[in-house]
Parts: sequence; structure tokens; C-alpha cells
Amino acid sequence: MNRLSINRPLVRSITLLACALLLAPVPAQSYSAGLWLYEVEAPVAAQSQEERQRVASLGLLQVLSRVTGLRSIPRNEVVTAALANPGRYYNEFVFFNQRDELRREQPHLRIVFQRDAVLELARSARLPIWWNRRPDVMLWVVVETQGRRQILDSNSTGELVEAVRNHAERRGLPVILPLMDLDDRMTVSSGDVWGRVAATLEQGARRYDADLVLVGRLRAQAAGEDSFSYRGDWEVWQDGRPLVVPVEDSAAATAAAVGLDALADQLAERFTVLPRGIRRQQFAITGLRDVSGYAGLMTYLSSLDFIEGVSIASLQTDSLNLQLDTHAGDDQLIMMLTAEGRLQLDESYRGAGTGLVWRD
Repeated sequence: MNRLSINRPLVRSITLLACALLLAPVPAQSYSAGLWLYEVEAPVAAQSQEERQRVASLGLLQVLSRVTGLRSIPRNEVVTAALANPGRYYNEFVFFNQRDELRREQPHLRIVFQRDAVLELARSARLPIWWNRRPDVMLWVVVETQGRRQILDSNSTGELVEAVRNHAERRGLPVILPLMDLDDRMTVSSGDVWGRVAATLEQGARRYDADLVLVGRLRAQAAGEDSFSYRGDWEVWQDGRPLVVPVEDSAAATAAAVGLDALADQLAERFTVLPRGIRRQQFAITGLRDVSGYAGLMTYLSSLDFIEGVSIASLQTDSLNLQLDTHAGDDQLIMMLTAEGRLQLDESYRGAGTGLVWRD
């Protein structure tokens, strides 16, 4: 463990920096990991105030779904009032034209909602909050059509790929489809996906630095012009515990939702903080080499959605004692604080509260 050798001038510098960081707003780039959760795009009939109001209300619901992990947002009094006046929750919008599959220009509207305003709305409405650090999900999906199996890749087109991308965006899941270039084809085959060969698929996912793997095996049956009915299953891989969910003769949108909802619900259950009372928990942080390390720690803590407040209890020669205000339970808080590896549990710590090591 790195010990922090602190003299009095450095202690004074760190104390002054602590006051500045606790009083100053956190830079916007600290939230970049989850910024896309607050952006929505939709086609519009015209570039008008009425269309902006309509898209903003629907967009606010979508953003709340991403932020809370809830498939459906309850229409309580607070939410109903917000939907009637969505302009309070965004400060950026732009109309633009986008070409459709027939290369016809279709007007669209992009709205960027304000993170802090949306989170405050969720808290006021007593809704849960799902941590904005979302894992990258590797999708290995093979579709069998008339006896021929094909892995969906990043260049694939059609209703199923579009449905997968749309629903992943709706639930706030960043997903990756493989390139299926020569490197991928040498590693993963459609038979590996169909047979759910874990070692091979995980090896293929490592190329993309994916955090989780979602495997789909679907048979497509023609159900009309350019549309299909899908049957098969999805397998969610998380912490070595596979969860298989069936797809029963479903349209593309439903077939995609079955697998993505299973994964999103599982993640939200683990990383969602419920609107219980705020608790103050004490931590002793070591591994701070210098003032910049301290600044990095404080900025990081301030960027976490599940931390409501940070205060300094004391500054020792080899540790910083902090009090964190949060709605999270004890075990959940430690799990989320250490999930990204920036903070690690100090198993040797024997003092009050919990010991953590900062990895700058």
C-alpha cells in the first residue's frame, strides 16, 4: 500500500482544496459516462412548438425509465406535473433532417435533458435511481432462417437489429454487435453461439472490452412482407449465473425486448438505489499520493449518482476520513463504490467505518 507522507503545508493545501471541491460544482465531463442517458431523438411531423412539447414529454418518460430502471413510470402527482411542463428539465434541443431507408428526408428533434434536474425529479417523485455507470453488453445473436444460421453483426440490417438497438437505447443499455471480420470469424462461429460455448464467446467479447455477454438463439419464420415471427431464447450471463428466458412466436420488437429486459431488470435490481431515508456512512481512504490524487477522489465521489453528500471528518497522515450521505444500504454502497476498481476494499483496516484504497 502506498503511504501518504504529509507535512503541514501539504495538509493545509489539501484542506483548502477540499473546501474548494466541496463548494464548487463538479465539471460536466465527470458525468460523461452516463451523459447519453439524458439524450433523446424522435421523428416529428413539423418543426413546431407543439411537436417539441410532445417529444419532450415522451422523451422525459424515456429518460426517467433509463435513470430509474423501471419499465413503466408511475404517473404520480410529481411525474404528471413534470410531463405537463417538460421544458423545466432540458436546456438544449435541435431540429434536424435525417434520411430514411428510401433516402427521403424526415425532420427529427434531439433533446438533451439536464442530469441534475432529472435526478431531482426522480427523488421528488420517490422513484429509485439506477447508477449511470452502465456495463457494455456484448450481443452474440444467431438467427436461423430456412435452415441457415447467421450471426447478427454491426453491419446487419432488418427489423430485428433495429428492434434490438431501439430497445437497448430505451432501457439505457450500451450494446455491442460484433464486426464479424476475419478476426471474429476465426474465433466465433454461428455454431458456437447456437451451442452457447461460453469460453469461446467470452474470448470473442474480450476483443471489444465488453463487461457482460447476452446470447440470443432465434428461429425466424416469415409472417408477412419483410416481417418475421421469432422463436427461441436468450441467455443472460452475469457473475457466472446464466438466466435463460424463452421467446415464443413473437414479433421483432417483442423478441428483442425479452432478452434486453431480462438483463436490464437484473442489473437494475442490483445497482438501483431505492428512495429510502438518507444514511451517513464513514470511510477511511488510503492510497492518496498527493493533492491531485485527493482532487481525483473527491471529483469521482461527487460524480456518483448514489452519493448525496460528501464531508471530511478528519485528515490523518496516511488516510482521509470521509462521511458519505446516501440512500444505499451498507453492503450495496460498498459494492457500488468498488465496482469500477477506482476504490478497493481494504481488508486489513480495523478502525471505525470501512477502509478503502484509492487507485488513481
